[in-house]
Amino acid sequence: MVKAVLTQKGSRADLLAQRRRAMLDAAAEAFLEKGYAHTSLNDIIERSKGSLSTLYGQFGNKEGLLRAMIVETCVWPGAEATLEQDLSMEERLFELGMQFATTALTPKMIAVYRIITAEALRIPDLVKFFFETGPKRVRKRVQAQLRVSLPSNDTGLSYDDLARLFIGSIIGDLHFMYSLGMAPISHKQIEKHVEAAVHLFIRGLQWHRGKHGKA
Repeated sequence: MVKAVLTQKGSRADLLAQRRRAMLDAAAEAFLEKGYAHTSLNDIIERSKGSLSTLYGQFGNKEGLLRAMIVETCVWPGAEATLEQDLSMEERLFELGMQFATTALTPKMIAVYRIITAEALRIPDLVKFFFETGPKRVRKRVQAQLRVSLPSNDTGLSYDDLARLFIGSIIGDLHFMYSLGMAPISHKQIEKHVEAAVHLFIRGLQWHRGKHGKA
């Protein structure tokens, strides 16, 4: 009897997870196709084959759906973990850059970015939520790693300035191309790009310190 109850609970949980997944996928599809403002809950229900009660129970409303999509796509596994302390600065930044780039360039992340960009002027609260959940957390993590790798920071730039420069060098052009729907980017291309960006970032730090007599 106990075993049957556990199995039933497990099956129900699996079914609920499948329905949640279907609603998130349907919402992303509808938001991209029709725009966030012009997508109704009925559109999402029809596409996902779910129910309004399940949608309300899982997400509350349409805004809750988009917030759930943002959290799901912006926070990568182990995002708050500290990288191995015995890594060199270049190795540490490479690992961090790869984690960031491979997450930011997933189809789901690009889809959420397009939705937020398209609706930025209409839904400032959700834009702020997206920024706090994704970009701001990434910048803080880069700052934390730079503090470990460059504790004295005699560059004349703040850790925030350095984090912005690093993130820009890692993601800028690749994200721009992918967001415009250009050719998919392979893992090997990302790896090559991140390796070059990290190397040039560190060389840039050395040059900047040298220019200020601190090499």
